[in-house]
Amino acid sequence: MYAHQYDGAFYGHFGHACVHTRMDYDLESAEGIRKFRQFMKKRLTRGGYGGSLSGEHGDGQSRAELLPKCSDRN
Repeated sequence: MYAHQYDGAFYGHFGHACVHTRMDYDLESAEGIRKFRQFMKKRLTRGGYGGSLSGEHGDGQSRAELLPKCSDRN
């Protein structure tokens, strides 16, 4: 997160290892969107933490293009 110049706060159900973040993504400018996509793709390929991109409250359209990469079938 910090390596990509993002800031944010962690919260959630820490006792159940369910951690959420609120991060300061710039999703309004073309450069901000490019940076966000690069960040998310890097997070998917590095993984290794045993977590999931899928949220406890649903996936929605914001992560739809990345979900196939999280599946064992792809």
